[in-house]
Formats: sequence, C-alpha cells, structure tokens
Amino acid sequence: MRMDVTFTNVLNHPNFLWPDPNIGSPAFGKALWTSDPRVGQLGARLDW
Repeated sequence: MRMDVTFTNVLNHPNFLWPDPNIGSPAFGKALWTSDPRVGQLGARLDW
C-alpha cells in the first residue's frame, strides 16, 4: 500500500500576484490579489 500527502503554502502566508498594470485604474501599481490559500491533498493506492 502506498500513501501520499502533498501540501502547498503550508504556513498560509499570502503570495501576492502581479500589481495592477492598468494606468487608468485607481489601484495602479498595487498588488491587491493573492494566490490560492493553503491546499492539501491525500492519496492512497493499493497494488497487488
């Protein structure tokens, strides 16, 4: 039996995306968005 565990962003720190590139926007140059929060995946596989 094989078991797998995969986690991303375990400490749940914000990972900011690219700043707003639209010059006409009031949010120009600000990084207002973040990527996905903490994600975990569990798996099991049985071979015989």
